[in-house]
Amino acid sequence: MNSHDEVVLPVKTSGFSGDFSLKDTNDHRWAYFFNGRFPHEYTGIFRDVDNDIVELSDDLSIEHKMLLLGMIGYLFIARNNR
Repeated sequence: MNSHDEVVLPVKTSGFSGDFSLKDTNDHRWAYFFNGRFPHEYTGIFRDVDNDIVELSDDLSIEHKMLLLGMIGYLFIARNNR
């Protein structure tokens, strides 16, 4: 919700740990979160082999992708600050 109490990003989740999805009210998946392994040659970019990975839907508008990325960033920051 924004400062005017308007819904900005209407999604539901199947959880917030392990593998889970963000879906809108029409059951369209916006993002899928899972723990995965990057190939060894990516260790120069990613220190750990096991990483949280987020797969975004290609069918979202630019505005919805920006909102989604902001929300995902907030979720990861909030989770790491527990």
